[in-house]
Amino acid sequence: MAKLLIKKKDGNLQISALSGERFNIGRQEENDLVLSDKTVSRVHASIIFQPTLKIWLINNLSQTNPVFVNNAELLKKAVLFDQDIIEIGIYNLKFVEE
Repeated sequence: MAKLLIKKKDGNLQISALSGERFNIGRQEENDLVLSDKTVSRVHASIIFQPTLKIWLINNLSQTNPVFVNNAELLKKAVLFDQDIIEIGIYNLKFVEE
């Protein structure tokens, strides 16, 4: 099972299991993971599971705010690997695949 470890701005850690084949991240309440800060777009990114390849992909859905994976700006969909660090706005998320 894959999950995200989210370091919140107050220093607390949140764990969010990636369920289903698509997991949306953003500021709007309709997202699977809500990150409520103005540095995050309403629908900022998605993490998609490809069952035939058994891989997770991340995609930046924001036209104005970047997503970084391991300090590199995400310019197109990319495969996520265990322990990758995702930066969305002021948040750091660690991708963990067990």
